[in-house]
Amino acid sequence: MGKAVVALAGTLDTKGVEYAFVKEEIEKFGCEVLVIDTSVIGESPLEADIKKEEVAKCGGVELSEFAARVEGDTRVRANKAMSDGLAVILKRLVSEGKIDAALGMGGTGGTDSLSAAFRQLPGIPQDAGFHHGIQQYKALCGQFRSDHDVLCYGHRRAE
Repeated sequence: MGKAVVALAGTLDTKGVEYAFVKEEIEKFGCEVLVIDTSVIGESPLEADIKKEEVAKCGGVELSEFAARVEGDTRVRANKAMSDGLAVILKRLVSEGKIDAALGMGGTGGTDSLSAAFRQLPGIPQDAGFHHGIQQYKALCGQFRSDHDVLCYGHRRAE
């Protein structure tokens, strides 16, 4: 039996340093890590195994559609497209037996995208961490299917 593989997915442009740390810690436990970038605009300090362009394509969009960095409807569309693309990729990886678990961390938009994609996964352990609006995410965490091993938690960012 090979090493367990954890899909580590999220916005590497804004949280690349944190993702690099978590990747290193997971590897210390003897697991392999498959990094998936769901960033929309910025560049990442961490090299992704699955690039943001592939995630966007699986979500039915081109990243150039979001280059103007417009908040509001454009951000909502970008998050939805990247979440849809991530769900396609994760489901494919699970069906091919290439991942054993999924982990993601995010702020407001990232957590929305990750949790929507994770809810579509068939029965693998998943973890979604976030740091914004803990009350806001209590309802979100409750939306996960009960037949999954899901840990959804929040923490307060140091001021």
